[in-house]
Amino acid sequence: MNRFIAYSLAGALVASPLAAQDQEPEESGGFLVGFLEDTLSDENRQISVIGLEGALSSSATIKQIAVSDADGVWLTIDNAVLDWNRLALVQGRFSVNALTADAISVVRSPNPMPPDPELPTPEATPFQLPDLPVSVELGKIQVGKIDLGQDLLGTAASLSLNGSLKLADGALDSDLLVARLDKPGDLLRLDASFVNATSVITLDLTLEEAANGLVSAALDLPGRPTVRLSAQGTGPVENFNANIELDTNGTRRLGGKVVLSALETADPETPKSIAFSADLGGNIDPLLPPDYRPFFGEGIRANLKGHNAPDGRITLDNLVLRTQAMQLTGALALAPGGVLETANIKTAITPPTGQAAVLLPVAGGATTVAGVELTAHKTASSDWQVIALLDQLSHSSMSLANAQLKATGTLDQSDGLALTGDVQAALTGVNPADPALAQALGS
Repeated sequence: MNRFIAYSLAGALVASPLAAQDQEPEESGGFLVGFLEDTLSDENRQISVIGLEGALSSSATIKQIAVSDADGVWLTIDNAVLDWNRLALVQGRFSVNALTADAISVVRSPNPMPPDPELPTPEATPFQLPDLPVSVELGKIQVGKIDLGQDLLGTAASLSLNGSLKLADGALDSDLLVARLDKPGDLLRLDASFVNATSVITLDLTLEEAANGLVSAALDLPGRPTVRLSAQGTGPVENFNANIELDTNGTRRLGGKVVLSALETADPETPKSIAFSADLGGNIDPLLPPDYRPFFGEGIRANLKGHNAPDGRITLDNLVLRTQAMQLTGALALAPGGVLETANIKTAITPPTGQAAVLLPVAGGATTVAGVELTAHKTASSDWQVIALLDQLSHSSMSLANAQLKATGTLDQSDGLALTGDVQAALTGVNPADPALAQALGS
């Protein structure tokens, strides 16, 4: 049905009278402008299309596209040109010789979109490229200038974009290059492909920037160092390895590997589960504010192992995150559709040797603790339990000598999330910073 609609649209476009190309912009593009604005806009996002010409020709131009929300315009695209092959639509191909724009300006992040309660929860499925009604070929993608406002990432930047993309017959092939115009040499290159028939993944991602670059500023890295990030790998989903490396100022800070592999089955005809694992480690202290370094220390390690079943079930067999002050271990299982079946999480925070407390890397002001123990369990029978112990918490708004919490109950996920249970808690040494509140609570 989708292909029939696409081919009907293609026929209508190709068979349109040539005289339509010579009409005034309002006549030739007025209907399409209204269709685009009405279709893409909603109560939280407004799309404005200005100066559409040649809507039915092989070279369509748009003077400006503006995207706004309740706080005003946050994205503009100037002088966009679509140079495409209309006749290719009859053959089921959306073939574009060039998709270009003179400039794009992003002054800030858009306001977050509220969740749509009417949308169903998507079910997990093995990764496959979408079967589009037409193949997509973008021979040339080019934006001469992309201006990023300071409010977006903490620093203003001017970029260019060049590349190509092809999505056809269950295969994706993309090649993109983003380069800084105001800091020559800083760039992001992505060469990625995937083929449904062979399940072969090719990934080559490289980010390079000199000192005081966009990434180091956006992440507020101390000293604004040089940054180099790479992720490279190739192979089928059943045997894929990718190496990840992060360097700053020419020194390796984080490195590791991501692996995908097939789990053997007794019946060769039975679809195989895909096992996944990741092992990352290094010394990220130089990338952190000095106050947070005692928490992480010079060696951080992150490991995870699990598998994804053909029916969409995901099992995380082992999760480990270790820093100088924290040890987190766990496992969990998700049924198809993302329903939590079982979980077993344990976390402990202990200050480094010689320190009475450690600063937590959390927002909301300086928060220190002398110790934390947390366990969380969820069984297949929907029972859950959380036990937490907290020792010597200090925050600008309150200090706490000791806290003990035990909560048990059931979790019903048959129709949304229904959490029921009992909570037992004991607090000692509560000392609010607000004098009025302290007086009201008493000892």
